[in-house]
Amino acid sequence: MDRCISIKEVFADRQAGAPRLLSVDTPKARLTELERDLIPLPWVSVHQGVNGNLLQQASERSLFVESRDRIHKKRTVCWRLMKLVKQLNQFELMRLKLGTAKRRGWAT
Repeated sequence: MDRCISIKEVFADRQAGAPRLLSVDTPKARLTELERDLIPLPWVSVHQGVNGNLLQQASERSLFVESRDRIHKKRTVCWRLMKLVKQLNQFELMRLKLGTAKRRGWAT
């Protein structure tokens, strides 16, 4: 499996009918398209902390995998980002208040 494979090579192989195993990160838009088919399928424990789901389509089999550690990491990054945005908004508010105070001659 190869994440760095050229997309042109993949399409050439598909046209030739050659099967190929690829490891790819599925874009959100693609997951949205597949969501209807994925929801009813059960997730199976593949490894400790890792769940998988196999989706069989006409000419394609897709294995979706989620890791509890990865989910935790993404939530932590999101939480930190929200915290930073909140702090930036507070600094911006303080800057605006200071600017108003300077214009009114209350601060130097």
